[in-house]
Amino acid sequence: MDMNWISFFGWILLPQIGGVLGGLVTAKQIKTWYK
Repeated sequence: MDMNWISFFGWILLPQIGGVLGGLVTAKQIKTWYK
């Protein structure tokens, strides 16, 4: 597989994965705040 394709998909997928992880962490913090 060409490195250009790997870096291309990496730039697209990494921010999405980071956004999902950030959302889960934020949801956990909100739940602890309401308790």
